[in-house]
Amino acid sequence: MNTVLEEMVGKSGLDLQNDKMATSDLRQHAENKVREKGRSNSLSEVDVRRLCHELEVHQIELEMQNEELMRLQSELIASEEKYRDLYEFAPIGYFTLESSGQIREANLTAASLLGTERANLMNNRFQAYLNHGSLREFDAFCSRVMESDAMQTAEFRLNGTGRKGEVHLWVQTEARAIQDGIRHGFRMEVIDITERKRIEEEIKVRTAELVLAKEAAEAATNTKAAFLANMSHELRTPMNAVIGFTSLLLDEALNYEQKEFIEGIREGGEALLAIINDILDFSRMEKEMELERQQFSLKQCIDESLDLVAVQASNKCLNLSSTIKYGTPKNIIGDHGRLRQILVNLLANAVKFTDIGDVSLTVSSKADDSGRQILFRITDTGIGISHDKIDEIFESFNQVERTISRKRDGVGLGLAISKQLVKLMGGKIWVESVPGQGSTFSFTIQAVTVPGKRGDFGETKKDASIEGDPQRKSLRLLVAEDNLSNQKVLVEMLKRLGYKPDAVADGREVLQALERQDYDLVLMDIRMPEMDGITATREIRKIWPENEPKIIAITAYVLEGDREKCLEAGMDDYISKPVQKKALEAVLMKYERPLQGKA
Repeated sequence: MNTVLEEMVGKSGLDLQNDKMATSDLRQHAENKVREKGRSNSLSEVDVRRLCHELEVHQIELEMQNEELMRLQSELIASEEKYRDLYEFAPIGYFTLESSGQIREANLTAASLLGTERANLMNNRFQAYLNHGSLREFDAFCSRVMESDAMQTAEFRLNGTGRKGEVHLWVQTEARAIQDGIRHGFRMEVIDITERKRIEEEIKVRTAELVLAKEAAEAATNTKAAFLANMSHELRTPMNAVIGFTSLLLDEALNYEQKEFIEGIREGGEALLAIINDILDFSRMEKEMELERQQFSLKQCIDESLDLVAVQASNKCLNLSSTIKYGTPKNIIGDHGRLRQILVNLLANAVKFTDIGDVSLTVSSKADDSGRQILFRITDTGIGISHDKIDEIFESFNQVERTISRKRDGVGLGLAISKQLVKLMGGKIWVESVPGQGSTFSFTIQAVTVPGKRGDFGETKKDASIEGDPQRKSLRLLVAEDNLSNQKVLVEMLKRLGYKPDAVADGREVLQALERQDYDLVLMDIRMPEMDGITATREIRKIWPENEPKIIAITAYVLEGDREKCLEAGMDDYISKPVQKKALEAVLMKYERPLQGKA
């Protein structure tokens, strides 16, 4: 009996289901076994009943297993349908291809991308749907896929056959060989990237347009720069004669009326020059300036700024003073000229808008994370600024007085230029004001300090004037200037400083003069006929590499980069027109002592 049970129980529920054996068949099978057994052994009634009971229990177990199998099969079918839908309607086209490109399987999205029905894809090659220009690349792609274990990626263009409007789509493909022992095909994913390609093309076209626009803007900027350079030269050249001759006349013995007239001419010329400078500086603001980085004396810069407004303050009987607080560095590294320009702008405004009282400058400093911050405060007791004008005061062409009957002149560019310069120096500028009581303009700059005790850079002491120096007459000077009036001004200034200069009109004459005799220093104009000053300087450095003269540019070109061009050509220094006697004297002093020592 046990053998029979073992044999019957040994059949799994699945085996019984596959044999499709009914319950009655199972009982008949059992009875047959019992009869065969009964030939040799007789079974008691109890044994028969026990056997029948066990068979019934096993039958119920098989039915329960069968129900569980049917449930699992139902879930499997549902899951297969679910994933079949995901496969068919995925946003990505799925292909199974042979190594030759023959399509063996594809989902509905893949058929839609190729613009046809899925039935039409079978037994067709993927190459049939590619643009002609992509065929060779796709064949190479298939070879890479079959030869590598890694995923391969490429982009192709479809030919648009079968799609509405014959649109040529761009697709990105990723493929990997089927790892089944023998590589005979690969699975490939296909994504529509037509929109991405369109955007990339638009970006490419737009970038090309921007490059052209940038080049056009740069060309316009260069044209503007050339125009400004010419304007600077044309305006400053006659101003040099006006201011130069009036300065020379003021050194003569004049009666009161004559002196008053000439001072009026000079003041008018200087006012016009200030406007020219402001307009040129404002124009340069569109193209960001580059600041110089040189060591200079902060105190000297402050003193120079005060000196430039001292006459106007004295004429109005104003008290002009300055205070440099303890701890402020003596020497800093920065742009001496631009800092002085800011100070002069603010001090001149303070003097202009103050009729009674004081104008004072206070300077202090403190350490911060960026180095050293220096604070400048210019305080006046002038007319003040109304609160509704505070926010506008640093805008271009803005003025405190806008009425036609205003008492004070100006084009309203000084504060706008100062704001830009302060920003370039890493600082900020602001104003506090009470109408009728006065204003305080404050600004900060970031500065690199010079450690240790060092002498002021470029400082000119008032008692160090070179007038009357007996050795000065031995210095040989040559003036190169094509404008006769400016040539006369320079020669006369040098004579009054004790020199006996020679003068020529262009670069070729400079070379000829140097062949005739040696000169210690050449004052060289830049723009001259026949040969300009830059070319002449290069020729001098080439012809006389040793014992060459010092060359100082004297020019009306004062735009960004002009100084650098002169220095790169081999010049030693630079003076802008109109030439001031003090500026000329200071430059000559800088080069006089080394030359005398060499002599």
